[in-house]
Amino acid sequence: MNVKIEYVAAVSNTLRMIFEPIQPQLELYNPYFTEDYLNDTWKPAIEDAVDMVPTKGLMNESKKRVAKRNENMVALTPIIPDLEYKIGVCIDAGTITDSLESFGLSDFKKSISKREFDKFHLAFELVNTQVNLNKVALIAKGFTQPKITNIKTLHDNAWQFEQERKQLDKDVNDLSILNNGIIDKVLAEDTKVIKVIKAYAESISNKELVKSVTWNALLRQVRPTPEKKILNKKLKEGASILIKTKMDTKNILQLTLLTDVKVIIYRTDLKTNVSTEGTELPFNELWEGKKEEIPGTGEYIKLTNLNTLKKAVVRCFELDIQIS
Repeated sequence: MNVKIEYVAAVSNTLRMIFEPIQPQLELYNPYFTEDYLNDTWKPAIEDAVDMVPTKGLMNESKKRVAKRNENMVALTPIIPDLEYKIGVCIDAGTITDSLESFGLSDFKKSISKREFDKFHLAFELVNTQVNLNKVALIAKGFTQPKITNIKTLHDNAWQFEQERKQLDKDVNDLSILNNGIIDKVLAEDTKVIKVIKAYAESISNKELVKSVTWNALLRQVRPTPEKKILNKKLKEGASILIKTKMDTKNILQLTLLTDVKVIIYRTDLKTNVSTEGTELPFNELWEGKKEEIPGTGEYIKLTNLNTLKKAVVRCFELDIQIS
């Protein structure tokens, strides 16, 4: 089964609500599923799942640390050309005898542009050492002590954020391992319960009970249903369009014809079929109906603009009816 971590506890509790009323019958069917099993084994596993600490918050904090780390690294970008130029001036003046390459500025810049922190840190060590060895000459040519200090400050800030990021990632990893153990445990018990309920339900020919304990059925009860959007469908003169395929029989289709032309709704067996017979939509009034109330047969629900001179616009919305 594939159950997202945020749904595990809710799915387990939904299953428990199905299990508890029929626990005595299930115990007769399989003596393993006693009240002690419920209270001492399954419920504690569910409670652990309820109390799980999600990793998403820590992961978001880690991303924030990465952003702050990179921000401090990038803040060094405008400082490097100034430093590079002043090193060159000092070399020309003979106050620095080392080569420009010995400062490692090329690797420093590259590590910043690629956001490669480990390489950035190694490059900084070289840059910082060389700058401090030659700081008297650099200061004399205008590369001031605050600028030298700023290089170290920005590096140290980035270093701090990187250490925090590493710790958060470790916490996420440790928590994920713990959560995985909790999830595996509760889902293992859920699976046992699903199997026994299904077997018991089949033995008494209770098809509804069988259907209620599939993973998909349980998930449907706990997963939020995405909100459907209101769409304006445009139909050219004399044209037809498909608006729904395999509509849920319990849902309600709500349509409003926004232009004063004749538009009909109907069902067809083929997507390419076009009909001139169907239910006419009232102009500027809400029309609503379930799938079986739409004339025709098939899974394809279509609209046809019967006016050959004027375009049509129909506002469409499917009302999702949740039945518990």
